[in-house]
Amino acid sequence: MTSWEIELLRIGVGVVLGLMAVGAITRLFRRRPALAGVAAPQPVTAPVPASAAPRANPTPAGGWRIAAREVVNAESRADKLVQIDLEPTEGAASWRAGASVEIGSRRYPIASLPSEGHVRLWVPAGEDPSTTISPSAVRLVADGAFRAPDGETPLLMVGMGAGLAALRPNLMEARAAGRKCWLIYGEHNPVTDGALCDELIGWQDDGSLSRLDLTFYAGADGRRVEDVFVGRTLEFQGWLGEDGAVLVSGSHDMAVAVDAALRRHMGDAWVESAIASGRYRRDIA
Repeated sequence: MTSWEIELLRIGVGVVLGLMAVGAITRLFRRRPALAGVAAPQPVTAPVPASAAPRANPTPAGGWRIAAREVVNAESRADKLVQIDLEPTEGAASWRAGASVEIGSRRYPIASLPSEGHVRLWVPAGEDPSTTISPSAVRLVADGAFRAPDGETPLLMVGMGAGLAALRPNLMEARAAGRKCWLIYGEHNPVTDGALCDELIGWQDDGSLSRLDLTFYAGADGRRVEDVFVGRTLEFQGWLGEDGAVLVSGSHDMAVAVDAALRRHMGDAWVESAIASGRYRRDIA
């Protein structure tokens, strides 16, 4: 073999060994998240406020079962509303206002507190998840973002239909704390759709709910929740003041109308400040 052939052979072996070394290093980095003293690259994500990041709690041992189910407005000519009570089959569960459960790919706000002994759901009949509920199909999300901010400032809550589910635990916590709360709640018809209103009227009668406005858009006056705001600027300004809080739960159209009413009465600056500070929260279907 000539000298130039030997030299070419030596160069070729060097290239092969180099490529083998690079491959080994590449495999090492793929298998190890980071080398000592060097942080592994992390995906870039937008920051999420703590109050807006729900935390899932483990399902109680054994899971959940349906303890009761009924249609609360069987005579309604609008959407039927199904009430479902869930109980843990073993152990216990804990949550606060703003919690929800996940069943399949859907999330439902919890309308009760643990002291009542069950997870209560109010869902439109067309979304009734009863047939898909099994002990392991329900996942509790105990810390949700739709919760009244802490403190003693007055609360304004606005909702309609099944939207009351997200508001009721907040109302119960406010009542227990002696906090001033004004609820505006809308339904379809006072005769066939007023079942959920009886409890609210009782709370107003015993003084634990400061103010209550009920509207029925198929009733004699034909009012919707946003109509309660008409001509009452000074009243709402006096109630909310500089640091009052607002919770709105219901349909998208209702939420848009209520937002417009708040901006007319309180001003855009107040609304934007309330959003930024977490004093204005919405749970929109």
